[in-house]
Amino acid sequence: MAKYFYVYDNGEETTECIVKMFNGDNGAVIEKVLSKDKAEGFCEGLILNDFNHSDELANADMKEVIAKAELVEKMNAYHLAKDAYNEANNALKMVKEKLGL
Repeated sequence: MAKYFYVYDNGEETTECIVKMFNGDNGAVIEKVLSKDKAEGFCEGLILNDFNHSDELANADMKEVIAKAELVEKMNAYHLAKDAYNEANNALKMVKEKLGL
């Protein structure tokens, strides 16, 4: 099985990056936070250990992370709206009951 990795860099505002490794042999997924100045040497070591750099995997994985974050945000909004609806519905039921409707 193949082994892949990619480097996620938040840009110039940070001094660290994340190297994410996928090992097809055992299914392991590992993230390692490194200082940017050590990342290149670390990645060279990965390549020597039969890991392949994959921009395609990086793009797909990051899209999934973003989509998951959006889903969590929307699910939280859904639950808040559902709770607000249930509260309003219960208040309406109590008023109707009080008025004999």
